[in-house]
Amino acid sequence: TDEKRISFEYDATSTTSYLNPAVPGDGTHIRIADWDLGTTEPGSSGSPLYNPAQRIIGQLHGGYAACGNNLSDWYGRLSVSWMGGGTAATRLSNWLDPLNTGTLVFDGRAQDTTPDFSLAAMPASQNICVGNSALYSVDVLQLNGFIDPVTLSASGQPAGTTASFSANPVSPPGSSTLSIGNTSGAAPGSYALNITGVSPTSTHTTTVQLNVFDSLGVTPSLVSPANGANNVPIQPTLTWNTVGGAATYFVEVATDSNFNNVIESGTVNGVSYAVAGPLDGSTLYFWRVTAVNPCGSSTPSTPFSFVTASVDLVCNNDPIAIPDSGSGTPYPSTINVSGYSGEVLDVNVRLLSLSHTYPDDLDVLLVGPQGQNLLVMSDTGGGDDVSQLDLTLDDEAATALPDSTALSSGAFRPTNVGLGDNFPAPAPFPSTATALSTFDSTDPNGEWSLYVMDDAGSDSGSVAGGWCLEMATAVPNEAAVSLSKTVGTDAGVCATTTEIAVTEGTAVYYCYTIVNTGSVSLPYHDLVDDQLGTILTGFAYNLAPGASVDTVAAGLTISATITTTTTNTAVWTAYDNATAMASSTAAATVNAVPLQRLYLPAVMKP
Repeated sequence: TDEKRISFEYDATSTTSYLNPAVPGDGTHIRIADWDLGTTEPGSSGSPLYNPAQRIIGQLHGGYAACGNNLSDWYGRLSVSWMGGGTAATRLSNWLDPLNTGTLVFDGRAQDTTPDFSLAAMPASQNICVGNSALYSVDVLQLNGFIDPVTLSASGQPAGTTASFSANPVSPPGSSTLSIGNTSGAAPGSYALNITGVSPTSTHTTTVQLNVFDSLGVTPSLVSPANGANNVPIQPTLTWNTVGGAATYFVEVATDSNFNNVIESGTVNGVSYAVAGPLDGSTLYFWRVTAVNPCGSSTPSTPFSFVTASVDLVCNNDPIAIPDSGSGTPYPSTINVSGYSGEVLDVNVRLLSLSHTYPDDLDVLLVGPQGQNLLVMSDTGGGDDVSQLDLTLDDEAATALPDSTALSSGAFRPTNVGLGDNFPAPAPFPSTATALSTFDSTDPNGEWSLYVMDDAGSDSGSVAGGWCLEMATAVPNEAAVSLSKTVGTDAGVCATTTEIAVTEGTAVYYCYTIVNTGSVSLPYHDLVDDQLGTILTGFAYNLAPGASVDTVAAGLTISATITTTTTNTAVWTAYDNATAMASSTAAATVNAVPLQRLYLPAVMKP
């Protein structure tokens, strides 16, 4: 049967920090010292706290109250959550007061039986290009038998445009179409259109949005990862600068600079895009962004490239047995890591084939080889038994592990519910860290330990498939280039051949093409040819990983007049201001063919 349980506290509450009775603390929570009538139980998290005026002022965060004790509970203060973290995703005001009316108290009321009308308009928001009309359907709804005619008007439209209704006035129930026309001179932007209805006894207004766009003449400017960036995470966030007039942005990630092999793409409203991936480790990728609005698309941005960090999966597939109370076997389960030259950039934990009859009892502690530790999961999943789940604990996962609802396979953020988890020796005391990023920038080499324990009796389980570390580590910066040299007879053209034949006295044109095959950008270049001498010294061109440039495209004309068969060899050296340097050698051959001369017999000489 369904039950509704209400608990009462007759004494004054106090304002404190979470799980701390000291007043006022950080002021984020309301403390119930002890319940006078009733109590809360596991699973009550999120339940509301009412004040004597029967208004909600808090939401249960946690505490120690339960049947059989007089301990305290702590409720998050609604007034603090109202502004929360200052963004739409972290504050209540955007959800409970989306129109920003400033209303802080809302009480219920009895149904009004007075005859009246109301207005409804669709669509709520509409995008148009300059020069096009916008149409809105306006319904005049009848309430309690209202019959008086309603006169419609509109305001807030762009300057110089017109607003007209297909029917006006309207007798409810009825409808009309609002047309916003003459928009060729409208300034691009967002406009709130107020549609007002006036009757002899009442006036009502509803609001719709009109977004006016013009064609896009500016391409997005990419920001991060920087062009040629190295050791980028396998699930990076791409960012760029705002383009005025853009409604959305189309993002592409490819393995080639021509974007013939796009491996991920997506459309976003803002100026950042989280790559779902995961991308391959130690791999060169290219990305670009196109601004889009209802009038069309911009030219795609100049592509940026980046190289991902090295990513490996190291596992211990031996099962971990979890008793009905106490430490698992083995305790700890370990993975020995060796051979890495770079620091940790990101680490995830996989638990394979996890089963337990009461997951809320589980506590799992990860300890790195340099001593950092993290409770990757503790007191999650409630009392619903689970069987053979594969869990990935990942800072970049979309959601945390559930507190009181059933666990499921998938990726989740590390989650520790409550306090007071003490592991038996030899486990260290759990740190205050809340994310796997506590292991970032550390040396991955050494022994990683996973301590698993059950903190209550009567239930047991196992991690039958063992566990894995998914590690992204820094790749050492490596400089490498590849040079090709071609020769032809057309000026201003980068030829495709490395050997040709010409008659003596012919002018030929050499083209040198350099490709960055390494993982660092190389901004400076020298080019020396054993026949033509020094061609470039300190030439400035930022050659990103995977990018190429040739001397013709750089505006250079390198020619020679051929008098004899010649093979000449060139060395291209690319470098930066630090220690990165790479060279490559290439050659081209020109075969000289003697001119054919005609000799006349002596009798024919003049």
